[in-house]
Amino acid sequence: MTIQAPAVAPTLRGGVVTLAQLSEHVLAEYLEMLADDEVSRWTGPAQTFTEQRILDWLTTRREKTDRMDWAVFDNASGEFAGEVVLNEYDEKKNAMNIRIALRSGFLSRGLGTESMRLATEFALEILKLDRVTLSVMVDNDRAHRAYAKVGYIDGRQYNDGKIRYQRMSCDRYDFVQAMAEGLMREHLIVDDAHPEHWRFAFDSAKRRAGLCSYTDRRISISKYLVTIHSLDESRQVMLHEIAHALSGKAAGHGKQWLQTAKSIGYRAERFSGKEIAEQTAPWVGHCPNGHEHFRYRKPRGESSCGVCARGFSRANLIRWRQRED
Repeated sequence: MTIQAPAVAPTLRGGVVTLAQLSEHVLAEYLEMLADDEVSRWTGPAQTFTEQRILDWLTTRREKTDRMDWAVFDNASGEFAGEVVLNEYDEKKNAMNIRIALRSGFLSRGLGTESMRLATEFALEILKLDRVTLSVMVDNDRAHRAYAKVGYIDGRQYNDGKIRYQRMSCDRYDFVQAMAEGLMREHLIVDDAHPEHWRFAFDSAKRRAGLCSYTDRRISISKYLVTIHSLDESRQVMLHEIAHALSGKAAGHGKQWLQTAKSIGYRAERFSGKEIAEQTAPWVGHCPNGHEHFRYRKPRGESSCGVCARGFSRANLIRWRQRED
């Protein structure tokens, strides 16, 4: 069994790069990249192919549904900068491998980091993968730093011939933590040496999405939210809480806080624990009219639906049941 990816890779747009379906339209630039000594140094020597064979290969990329092949375009110039590929689906682990190659003129400009972030988010969010994996040469410090910024963490090392490789992987929690810490580095002091530094953590809250703790100088989001909400919603929760840290406790959810939040990209969306409760609360109840209710503790005594009637009403009693494990 293989994964069913879109036949044509969807266009993914970022601040510095745009990923679009790899095709024969970049043949000349692609051949130049394959012949680039800097590319070969970090990706390993490429096999020698004829121009016709490379053309045939590029032409068939849009027909594949077991992999994704993106061309990376530099937004500033519109030029072809390289490729990002998701392939080698592992059904048992529900994981895919990712690899990237950039032309030497586009290195050290943030294009690789953003390309990896866009492709990894697509893999975790749209393809619903549990994990994305990669291998990087142990002495390729630049690439290793870029992958770590996206959320990839080190696994085991291995040898392939005379070359030593580092395995890395990224799951949904790794991605969200890297995203959260990146936003905090952008807007807050996170240097441990500074007395007013902030830090990030996951928490176990089920009735709220995020928390800004002024006492601990810690921003946290619910680990349950990460599973239930989209990655973009997790990003919005982080911006919400960062705005609290920037505005101060006294600002609450007032105009100053809202102005600060919007200035850093918050869209003023409401998040609650309702979605979390719908997925995790062990007790589920229904009134005669079908309204759902959720409880984390076993309901005691009778309770009625507040949607149907204000105050207690026997005509609107809630019937509770415990979820099956």
